[in-house]
Amino acid sequence: MCFPQRTQEELHSLQSQADTSRRRLARAERLTGALAEESVRWLQRSDELTAALRSLVGDVFLAAACISYLGPFTGPYREALLRGWAARCREAGIPTSADGGGGGGGSFSLPATLVSPVEIREWGMQVCGWMGAGPWWGLCWLESACVTGRADSFRLSLVLLLPLLVHPPVSAPCSVGPP
Repeated sequence: MCFPQRTQEELHSLQSQADTSRRRLARAERLTGALAEESVRWLQRSDELTAALRSLVGDVFLAAACISYLGPFTGPYREALLRGWAARCREAGIPTSADGGGGGGGSFSLPATLVSPVEIREWGMQVCGWMGAGPWWGLCWLESACVTGRADSFRLSLVLLLPLLVHPPVSAPCSVGPP
């Protein structure tokens, strides 16, 4: 092998390595940019979780009050009671998401406290499948579904919780299971 040919091969090899390094560098830059964007999202989520943790005691108190007392009442009366309870929490210095302490934008939600958005979507699909869309599908129904959906068994739901529901013939079958 002569000297110029070996030099040509080394040149070709070095150019190939340089191209590979440039491609790797470009991918690394894209990855670094994506991770920087992800870092912003993580910091935002961390702030949301910190605020939710701050209001955890108050939100659990309001959820327990809702489960214990709101069942037989209509939506507007439920809202009025909840506003009163949230005001009492504020007076006692107990932070809740109702006063903006939980990152929820200043509103307490029983479904958001007790169940995940995925469960709520599943219930919505089941309701549409069993009952069709109707005027009863709303916050009042969703709160009743949270109460009955967390019961240990179908029998416990019917015996203990059915009397607590607003319009049980419609909301109970959807919350507890298909007829």
